[in-house]
This record gives sequence, structure tokens and C-alpha cells, in this order.
Amino acid sequence: MKHIQESLEHYRDFKFFSLLEQNDKERKKLFRKNPKKEEDEKLAAQANRDVHEIIKKITENYKRMKSAGGGKIEVYKEFWDSQLKAKEALLKKDPGVKLVYNMYDSDYLVVGTVEAENAFVIVLKKDGAEGENPISKISSKEGYEAFKNVTLGVQKDLQMAKDAYVKNVENKKREEEERQRREKLDGFLKEEKEDKK
Repeated sequence: MKHIQESLEHYRDFKFFSLLEQNDKERKKLFRKNPKKEEDEKLAAQANRDVHEIIKKITENYKRMKSAGGGKIEVYKEFWDSQLKAKEALLKKDPGVKLVYNMYDSDYLVVGTVEAENAFVIVLKKDGAEGENPISKISSKEGYEAFKNVTLGVQKDLQMAKDAYVKNVENKKREEEERQRREKLDGFLKEEKEDKK
């Protein structure tokens, strides 16, 4: 019995990554049949297009997370923690893992690995069965670098959100301290005026 997707976004993710998996299988078949230079170039171009589609999907996913979070720091923190946990778990299995993007509210992970001279962008299904993973494994140094830039951008954006939150909390704390100091000073000044009467 197939799992029914829980939401429209889950269905869209499933559809997107299923198509990607199909492209990956076709790419492997073509490579086995025609290892000519032209075919290799076509396969490399398709791999780069696939990686760029994955990056577009990640960018949309991150925007959706920010929108759903409504600027609440708890959502950002939860998202960041999920990124760290996913990377930690994958590093235990494969020390070649360099980058991880744990898709928000989705059943998929996107991973960047470096193995010897090759760089890969890999799509995995979270908690996938033995035969399901990887959904797609794309060898592309250019794609890996683009994926790296996106994940670094996400990290930088999350750090900026954290810094802004900390600054806001500190400002509110200073404002409260100033308000309390002012109340005490006003109380002292009023007391002096009352004594003169």
C-alpha cells in the first residue's frame, strides 16, 4: 500500500523528486549505452540542469519555511537544529558528507558529498527503505559548488536572523532597565518636591 501524501507540499515534493529519480535512471542508462564524448556532454548538461532544479526547489522550500515561521525565532531555531541533526547523522554513515539541506516539512534531504576527485549532489528520502536511497546521485562539480553557495546562504541568513533576535532582546532589556531607572529617579524627584510643600 502506497503512502498517501499528507499535504499539497508533500505531494509536490514527491512528484518533483520522483521525476528527478527517473531522470537519474535515464542518465545512467544512456551512459551505459553510449559513452561517447557528445553523450557525456549531454549527460553533464542534464546533470547541471537537474542540480539547478534541486537548488530552485531548496530556495522555494527555505522561503516557505520563513513564511510559515512568521519571523518567530523558535521556527528558525527548530529548522537550524534539524539541519545539524541531519548532518550529524549522515556524517556517522559517510565521512564524505560536506553539505546537508534538510527540507522543511518534507520527506527529503539534499546532500553534498566529495568522494576522491568527484563531487556529488545526492537526494535522499528521510527514513527511506534500503532500496529507496539515494533517490538521485548527480556527479557535478559545478552543481556541487552551486549547492554549496545555497547552503552557505541559508546558514548566513539563519545567523542574521539569530543576531537580529539577540539584538532585539538586548535592546528591549536596556529599554526596560532605563524605564525602571527613570521610574526610580522620578520617584526620588517627586519626593523632594513633596518635602518642600
